[in-house]
Amino acid sequence: YTAFSVQVAITDMCLYTDGVYPQFSGYDLVTDFFLRFYGGISYDIVQQQDIQKGDFDHSRQTTTWDRPEFVKGIRYISKDKDSFLNFMRFYASRKGSYKPFWYPYAEIYIRPLSVSGSSFTVSDPKGELASIDRENLAIFNGGSWSALKIISKTTVLGVTTFLMDSPVGDFDFAHFLTLHRLEADRLSVSTLGGGIMELNTSFCEMVKQP
Repeated sequence: YTAFSVQVAITDMCLYTDGVYPQFSGYDLVTDFFLRFYGGISYDIVQQQDIQKGDFDHSRQTTTWDRPEFVKGIRYISKDKDSFLNFMRFYASRKGSYKPFWYPYAEIYIRPLSVSGSSFTVSDPKGELASIDRENLAIFNGGSWSALKIISKTTVLGVTTFLMDSPVGDFDFAHFLTLHRLEADRLSVSTLGGGIMELNTSFCEMVKQP
C-alpha cells in the first residue's frame, strides 16, 4: 500500500509578446495618480520553484521562469472626492480581464546633463542606469508626459548616453516605463477621516517574452 497526494497549482506569469508601437499598443500611459499622491510602494519578488529531493540528502532546484515576477503593492492616499473617483474609474477599467497599462518607475529619476537630437546624457558613476533592462522611458517636460523607446545605452567615464527612437527635446526628468496589470481583482478601502481615503491594491510588472 502506497499513499500519495497530488497538488496542482496554476501559475499565471505576467507575459506579453507584442511590441510597443503604435501608440504603445493602445495601452494607457498612467502617470497621474501614483506619481503625485501615492502613499507608498512595496515590492514582492515571486518566482516559481521546483525542488526535487533525492537520496543521501541531495536535492535539485529548478525554475521554468526566465525571470522573477515583480509585484508592487500600491498604497494610494486620496485627499478629496475627485481623486478618489479618478482612482476608482481607473481600477474599474482594469479589473476582470487584466487589462495592461504603462506605468513609470517613479522611484528612479533620470535627469539629463545634455540633450542632442535623439540622444541625451545622464550622470551614472556606477553604471546602474545602463544596466537596467527596460526598453522604454516616460519623459516629463513642462507638465506633460511623452513616451519613447530606448534604442541603446552606452556608458563612458561615468556618463551614460541614451539613444532614443525619435528626437527627445529638452525635458525635466524621465522614468523607466514598463507594462503592468492588476496582480488580482483585489482592492481595500479605508477611511482615515477628514475626507481622506486609503486604497490598497497591487500591480505586477509584465515580462516581454524573447
